[in-house]
Amino acid sequence: MANDPGGSVDDNSLTQVTDQPDVQPMARKVRTPERGGENLLIEVLGKPKSASELARALSYLPPKVDVSNLEHHERLHLVSTVRDLHLPSPAGIAVARQIDLMLREGYRHRSPTSAKGWQSIYALSSPDLADRVSNLPPAMLGSPLAAAVVGVSGIGKTASIERALSLYPQCVEHDSFPQMARGHKQLVWLKVEVPGSGKALDLGRALWHATDVAMGTDYSTQKPVADAKSGAVLLNLWLRRVACHYLGFMSLDEIQNLFKIGTLAQRKSTKATIQRPQLRIVDDEALKFILTLINVAKIPIMVSGTHDAMEIFETRMSTSQRLTIEGLTRFEHARTPEDEYFRDILLPALFQYQFLDHKSNCSPQWQQVMHRYTAGLPRLCVNLWIQSQRLALERRAPRIDFKHVEHVMATSMSPGMKGVDALLSDDPRRYAQYEDLRHGF
Repeated sequence: MANDPGGSVDDNSLTQVTDQPDVQPMARKVRTPERGGENLLIEVLGKPKSASELARALSYLPPKVDVSNLEHHERLHLVSTVRDLHLPSPAGIAVARQIDLMLREGYRHRSPTSAKGWQSIYALSSPDLADRVSNLPPAMLGSPLAAAVVGVSGIGKTASIERALSLYPQCVEHDSFPQMARGHKQLVWLKVEVPGSGKALDLGRALWHATDVAMGTDYSTQKPVADAKSGAVLLNLWLRRVACHYLGFMSLDEIQNLFKIGTLAQRKSTKATIQRPQLRIVDDEALKFILTLINVAKIPIMVSGTHDAMEIFETRMSTSQRLTIEGLTRFEHARTPEDEYFRDILLPALFQYQFLDHKSNCSPQWQQVMHRYTAGLPRLCVNLWIQSQRLALERRAPRIDFKHVEHVMATSMSPGMKGVDALLSDDPRRYAQYEDLRHGF
């Protein structure tokens, strides 16, 4: 189900969930004193977690509320709390462990107490970036680290990455820092969605904005950043800045936005179902910059997206190798109602959140119905469960029933039904009708 480096995931750990989130809020700032001789960049990450510890830390079950004395309109509002539920799949645990490995390995060669570490910072912050970095010994910055995550829309890629990143403080404000007269801010991680345009200039603006939000700065409003008209210039300015703040990990989501997809007619054609989709890079500068982060800056990167975009990398062996140095993790949908994660973890958790007077049991029939309408996609499962309960509440039904699910799928959620049917068919010709259902890479 997923690339799982370092051993297999303990299935029992998936059932261990918490009633409160065991994570730190995103962008939380933590003050950490310097501890001489040690790599304080790694210290702020805390101790590595085992697979079972990761499962507990990543899991979250919203608080349960006694609804017996609540009016129907009050219950309607409570149903939405189910969206907060998160139960990591084996692929989600593999991603979290991969992020932890990459963060720690990336910092290992960049200790601020090391002279070589400071040499690399000076080189990356130089205006003449290419010339300076090309002269650096390879060992100075360590090895390039990159990983890829792929799966259909709604499978939980983004939620898994964000949940894993939230286990770490995003910005650490050190009271003291080697070679610095005052304290210094360490940018542990950054997550950015590749803009829909796929252009380097828009990617640069997104990176600057995310950096300002994480660090509480206003770099994006200062010259020459605000006046930059070239994507390459803006991206290099950003790299020079975050190199000084020891960016530890970079997540680039929706990587498919780097490419233009073939038309629906092309995807429907027989030829298109046999050969690769007609994809082309929107802006070469954006892809070149991503490779620069990996190969030159040695900042660990995880790219994530749908199958269609990942296929294009397979046509370039050098690029596909670089993006999967640390492996490829696939998020797979539940192909049958008997899928272990769907049957034993996701559905039983959803059934704990019922806001009507009487509760329905998570029976094999419910497994069949929920799978039929969602293909086991977590986002669809949660949305269907919420909307079906709202309908049951509005109709003053005693409990949620199959008819509520069927009505929702025939009305408010009907646009997604054809995509679900295509997934369940396992037919490449039907996949071809949807740009994000192709199975490649």
